[in-house]
Amino acid sequence: MSARSYLDELGASADARLLKRIAAGPGEEVCRDGARVSWPRGAVVARVADRRGRALPTWSGCRRLTGDEFLLLGDTATSFDSRYFGPAPRAAIHGIYKEVWRW
Repeated sequence: MSARSYLDELGASADARLLKRIAAGPGEEVCRDGARVSWPRGAVVARVADRRGRALPTWSGCRRLTGDEFLLLGDTATSFDSRYFGPAPRAAIHGIYKEVWRW
């Protein structure tokens, strides 16, 4: 299942924006080996299937991010992020989120 079709199934509109942090940037090596996704400052585990048992998209191997690529991660284990769709191009980043007030 592609990343876009997965988001479509969740009811996300075509122009939906996802809030993710940049875990790795240009020049850094990122790898996915099985369920393990790693970069110079950390690692996370990717799930094989979502809560409904549907297979999640996957990528594999190691690569050095180009000047236009970023590893994007959410802050929860169930986040749909670069664990599944791989490095994202700069064009996919639409802005910077800054927390101004925590309730």
